[in-house]
Amino acid sequence: MHATPSPRHYAPDQTYVDRFQDSIRLLIRRQDGSLYVYVGIPETHPLVGHSIELIPLPVHGSLIYGATGTENFLPVHLYWCGWDYAHQHESFLPATGPLPVTSSDSYWTIERVEQEAIEALESFKALMLLTETILRKATP
Repeated sequence: MHATPSPRHYAPDQTYVDRFQDSIRLLIRRQDGSLYVYVGIPETHPLVGHSIELIPLPVHGSLIYGATGTENFLPVHLYWCGWDYAHQHESFLPATGPLPVTSSDSYWTIERVEQEAIEALESFKALMLLTETILRKATP
């Protein structure tokens, strides 16, 4: 369920963070007034194609997206896993505009989301390495 947007949310979709780290791409995007994080890994990695419910990644909520990139949504040649910050009573707090009036909401800034995303990215790198190591040992 998406949180009800405050007046600060009426801005076009955009990408706030786009970085590569050790063959993993990290995107933080505003979509429909909320923040979403996407981690892109090479399409050839052994984790690709498995159900996102089976990927033990400590993210906010849970993984809600797993698919290969397309030209019009996420860059191609990567497999993307994603999660959102659009749960009930959560809002994105951009740098400008009037403050929301609801005090019960949890407000997310780009900086807070990026900090959590980098922690998740480190966990994802460790999971990728573990998967590669297990497969290497299992292959005669």
